[in-house]
Amino acid sequence: MRFVTVLAISAVALALVSSAYAQAPERVPPPFIAVTGEGEVQIPPDLATVQLGVESTSPSAQTAQGEVSERVQQILRRIRALGIPEEQIRTTRLTLLPVYAGRRPDESGEQRVVGYRATNIVQVEVRDLELAGPVIDAGLAGGANRVEGLTYGLRDDSEPRLRALRQAAAEARRKAAALASALDVGLGPPLEVQEGGGVIVPRFEMARAAGGAVETPVQPGLITVRANVSVRYRLIANKD
Repeated sequence: MRFVTVLAISAVALALVSSAYAQAPERVPPPFIAVTGEGEVQIPPDLATVQLGVESTSPSAQTAQGEVSERVQQILRRIRALGIPEEQIRTTRLTLLPVYAGRRPDESGEQRVVGYRATNIVQVEVRDLELAGPVIDAGLAGGANRVEGLTYGLRDDSEPRLRALRQAAAEARRKAAALASALDVGLGPPLEVQEGGGVIVPRFEMARAAGGAVETPVQPGLITVRANVSVRYRLIANKD
């Protein structure tokens, strides 16, 4: 009998809970309007990044690596002579790969190694933008036969990001206000805000063999910082 009583009480409790849910009104989300806004700030760069180095091929791996190391040391000496601090120079790629004869394997079924190709690429951060061109020239004069790129950027983009973000938020509110006015409703507080943004960095591709002309000085142009926001505003009825 006790077991039956417990079951009866449980059934009654379940019925009461189900009845309460059935009587509770469904939550209807408030009316809202979703808009997006964009902001853009252009600012001169304060950082240039140069990537250059040496590639050499020789029948001997040791010889190829030795030639590259010697020429890179000459490049670094010339770059340091321009006043570039040691901490702004670093190696970004160091490779030593076999070079095979053609594409067909020999009689043993294996490709024949005829030499080795060594590569050493260094990256230089230039904070005095007037030195970007001279750094490239110094590298070529020191024996560089690979100039892989020159990139302009910002050391700290937080301030222009915030300016772009404020512009984006203001544009979103203007859009929402215009739409609310056209719909003859009031604009309430924001219900949800999502932000995004990015920095567009101009890049000059300069990969070429030794002896190619390098135009200096290089014109950096402007860095464009963009931000965007998505906002959902609550709509409220106008009081006439």
